[in-house]
Amino acid sequence: LMREQRSGRIINLSSRASLGTVGQANYSAAKAGILGFTRSIARDLGRYGITCNVIFPAADTRLMRTPEVTASKEKRASAGVQSVVRAGDIADYPDPMAVAPIAVYLASNESADVNGQQFFSWGPEVTLYSHPGKVKSIFAPSGSWTVDEIAAIFPTTLGEGLVNPAPPQPPR
Repeated sequence: LMREQRSGRIINLSSRASLGTVGQANYSAAKAGILGFTRSIARDLGRYGITCNVIFPAADTRLMRTPEVTASKEKRASAGVQSVVRAGDIADYPDPMAVAPIAVYLASNESADVNGQQFFSWGPEVTLYSHPGKVKSIFAPSGSWTVDEIAAIFPTTLGEGLVNPAPPQPPR
Protein backbone atom coordinates (compact mmCIF):
# COMPACT_ATOMS: atom_id res chain seq x y z
CA LEU A 1 0.00 0.00 0.00
CA MET A 2 2.75 2.48 0.90
CA ARG A 3 4.63 1.71 -2.32
CA GLU A 4 1.46 2.22 -4.36
CA GLN A 5 0.83 5.55 -2.59
CA ARG A 6 4.54 6.43 -2.94
CA SER A 7 4.46 7.65 0.63
CA GLY A 8 4.66 6.17 4.09
CA ARG A 9 6.35 6.24 7.47
CA ILE A 10 7.79 3.32 9.41
CA ILE A 11 8.87 4.02 12.98
CA ASN A 12 10.69 1.28 14.85
CA LEU A 13 11.43 1.20 18.56
CA SER A 14 14.75 -0.02 19.89
CA SER A 15 16.91 0.80 22.90
CA ARG A 16 20.19 2.49 23.69
CA ALA A 17 21.15 -0.98 24.89
CA SER A 18 21.72 -1.62 21.17
CA LEU A 19 24.98 0.31 21.62
CA GLY A 20 26.17 -2.28 24.18
CA THR A 21 25.46 -2.73 27.86
CA VAL A 22 26.66 -4.83 30.79
CA GLY A 23 24.90 -8.13 31.46
CA GLN A 24 22.46 -7.97 28.56
CA ALA A 25 24.33 -9.19 25.48
CA ASN A 26 21.27 -10.99 24.09
CA TYR A 27 19.01 -7.95 24.54
CA SER A 28 21.65 -5.62 23.10
CA ALA A 29 22.11 -7.84 20.04
CA ALA A 30 18.36 -8.01 19.40
CA LYS A 31 17.99 -4.24 19.69
CA ALA A 32 21.04 -3.67 17.44
CA GLY A 33 19.33 -5.85 14.83
CA ILE A 34 16.49 -3.32 14.76
CA LEU A 35 19.02 -0.58 13.89
CA GLY A 36 20.37 -2.53 10.93
CA PHE A 37 16.84 -3.37 9.83
CA THR A 38 15.83 0.31 10.06
CA ARG A 39 18.80 1.51 7.99
CA SER A 40 18.23 -1.20 5.36
CA ILE A 41 14.50 -0.49 5.06
CA ALA A 42 15.26 3.24 4.77
CA ARG A 43 17.59 2.60 1.85
CA ASP A 44 15.34 0.04 0.17
CA LEU A 45 12.10 2.01 0.40
CA GLY A 46 13.24 5.64 0.38
CA ARG A 47 12.93 5.80 -3.41
CA TYR A 48 9.21 5.14 -2.99
CA GLY A 49 8.76 8.04 -0.57
CA ILE A 50 8.71 5.68 2.42
CA THR A 51 10.86 6.61 5.40
CA CYS A 52 12.01 4.37 8.22
CA ASN A 53 13.44 5.72 11.47
CA VAL A 54 13.99 4.36 14.96
CA ILE A 55 13.35 5.78 18.42
CA PHE A 56 15.11 4.75 21.63
CA PRO A 57 12.39 5.59 24.16
CA ALA A 58 13.10 6.05 27.86
CA ALA A 59 10.04 6.14 30.08
CA ASP A 60 8.51 4.92 33.33
CA THR A 61 6.81 1.72 32.18
CA ARG A 62 6.01 -1.64 33.76
CA LEU A 63 9.05 -3.09 31.99
CA MET A 64 11.32 -0.68 33.87
CA ARG A 65 9.90 -1.91 37.19
CA THR A 66 10.56 -5.65 36.77
CA PRO A 67 12.96 -7.50 39.09
CA GLU A 68 15.09 -8.41 36.04
CA VAL A 69 15.57 -4.78 35.03
CA THR A 70 16.33 -3.76 38.61
CA ALA A 71 18.88 -6.60 38.88
CA SER A 72 20.48 -5.53 35.59
CA LYS A 73 20.76 -1.92 36.80
CA GLU A 74 22.33 -3.10 40.06
CA LYS A 75 24.78 -5.25 38.08
CA ARG A 76 25.75 -2.21 35.98
CA ALA A 77 26.15 -0.17 39.17
CA SER A 78 28.44 -2.79 40.72
CA ALA A 79 30.47 -2.86 37.48
CA GLY A 80 30.89 0.91 37.77
CA VAL A 81 29.05 1.80 34.55
CA GLN A 82 25.94 3.27 36.21
CA SER A 83 25.65 5.27 39.40
CA VAL A 84 24.39 3.36 42.43
CA VAL A 85 21.88 6.15 43.13
CA ARG A 86 20.08 5.45 39.85
CA ALA A 87 20.43 1.66 39.90
CA GLY A 88 17.06 0.85 41.42
CA ASP A 89 15.35 4.21 41.12
CA ILE A 90 13.11 5.04 38.18
CA ALA A 91 11.67 8.17 39.74
CA ASP A 92 13.44 10.29 37.13
CA TYR A 93 12.05 8.34 34.16
CA PRO A 94 9.52 10.48 32.28
CA ASP A 95 5.93 9.63 31.45
CA PRO A 96 5.66 7.43 28.32
CA MET A 97 3.59 10.17 26.66
CA ALA A 98 6.80 12.21 26.41
CA VAL A 99 7.87 9.93 23.54
CA ALA A 100 4.74 10.68 21.50
CA PRO A 101 5.74 14.07 20.01
CA ILE A 102 8.85 12.77 18.22
CA ALA A 103 6.95 9.68 17.06
CA VAL A 104 4.08 11.78 15.69
CA TYR A 105 6.51 14.15 13.99
CA LEU A 106 8.33 11.24 12.31
CA ALA A 107 4.94 9.92 11.14
CA SER A 108 4.03 13.27 9.57
CA ASN A 109 4.57 14.56 6.05
CA GLU A 110 6.81 17.27 7.52
CA SER A 111 9.48 14.61 8.13
CA ALA A 112 9.51 13.31 4.54
CA ASP A 113 13.29 13.88 4.28
CA VAL A 114 14.13 12.30 7.64
CA ASN A 115 15.05 8.72 6.77
CA GLY A 116 17.22 6.05 8.37
CA GLN A 117 17.83 8.07 11.53
CA GLN A 118 18.11 7.12 15.21
CA PHE A 119 16.50 9.26 17.90
CA PHE A 120 16.57 9.01 21.70
CA SER A 121 13.58 10.40 23.60
CA TRP A 122 13.80 11.10 27.34
CA GLY A 123 11.21 13.54 28.66
CA PRO A 124 12.25 17.01 27.46
CA GLU A 125 15.29 15.63 25.56
CA VAL A 126 15.29 14.38 21.98
CA THR A 127 18.71 13.38 20.66
CA LEU A 128 19.84 12.45 17.15
CA TYR A 129 22.39 9.62 17.24
CA SER A 130 25.19 9.18 14.73
CA HIS A 131 25.56 6.19 12.44
CA PRO A 132 28.50 3.80 12.54
CA GLY A 133 31.04 4.76 9.94
CA LYS A 134 34.59 4.23 8.82
CA VAL A 135 37.05 5.88 11.20
CA LYS A 136 40.53 4.81 10.02
CA SER A 137 41.99 2.45 7.43
CA ILE A 138 45.36 0.82 6.86
CA PHE A 139 46.47 -0.87 3.66
CA ALA A 140 48.80 -3.84 3.34
CA PRO A 141 52.03 -3.01 1.53
CA SER A 142 52.05 -6.33 -0.32
CA GLY A 143 48.35 -6.98 -1.02
CA SER A 144 47.50 -8.90 2.16
CA TRP A 145 48.42 -8.61 5.81
CA THR A 146 50.29 -10.92 8.15
CA VAL A 147 49.49 -10.94 11.85
CA ASP A 148 52.98 -9.64 12.62
CA GLU A 149 52.59 -6.70 10.22
CA ILE A 150 49.30 -5.67 11.79
CA ALA A 151 50.69 -6.11 15.30
CA ALA A 152 53.65 -3.87 14.43
CA ILE A 153 51.62 -0.90 13.19
CA PHE A 154 48.28 -1.27 14.97
CA PRO A 155 49.20 0.77 18.09
CA THR A 156 50.21 3.82 16.03
CA THR A 157 47.47 3.56 13.39
CA LEU A 158 44.10 1.90 14.01
CA GLY A 159 44.73 1.53 17.74
CA GLU A 160 45.87 5.10 18.35
CA GLY A 161 43.48 6.82 20.75
CA LEU A 162 41.30 3.76 21.34
CA VAL A 163 39.91 3.44 24.86
CA ASN A 164 38.80 0.11 26.34
CA PRO A 165 35.22 0.71 27.58
CA ALA A 166 35.55 -2.06 30.17
CA PRO A 167 39.20 -2.61 31.14
CA PRO A 168 40.08 -5.52 33.43
CA GLN A 169 39.51 -4.77 37.09
CA PRO A 170 41.58 -6.11 39.98
CA PRO A 171 39.93 -9.02 41.81
CA ARG A 172 37.74 -8.03 44.73
